[in-house]
Amino acid sequence: MENNQQTETTQTEETEVKEQKTYTSDEVSAIVQKRLASYRKSATKDFEAEYQEKLSALEKREKAFILKSALSERGMSQELSGIISFTDEKDLNSKLDQLQAIYETKEEKKEDKKDLGFQPIGAPPGENEFSKGSDPIREAFKPKS
Repeated sequence: MENNQQTETTQTEETEVKEQKTYTSDEVSAIVQKRLASYRKSATKDFEAEYQEKLSALEKREKAFILKSALSERGMSQELSGIISFTDEKDLNSKLDQLQAIYETKEEKKEDKKDLGFQPIGAPPGENEFSKGSDPIREAFKPKS
């Protein structure tokens, strides 16, 4: 009877061993290659995303530097760097030219107003008897000869 139980136990162990699958070296290589390929693919995606993020940050800093140096060369305020956006240097130069033209015309108008001389409050701008340098009140108080 004991012999019979040993035989059954041995047969059960052999059945369990037979149920385990054995792989050939080619199959193992194929499995490893698939896993490596999927790992590389996910690593490449992560690397590419990180690379693009760093590249965009670098381009942003480079544009800020170009803008600030262009403003400095033209003698314009650095505060404009937060307002102006551009795609390339040609676009930047055209925008700065337009801004500079606007500022120059405004400054010319300010200079024109300064040359008017005495301007009474409420008087229309332009030439009048006060802008010629003569003051009627002063003329009235001048001693007559």
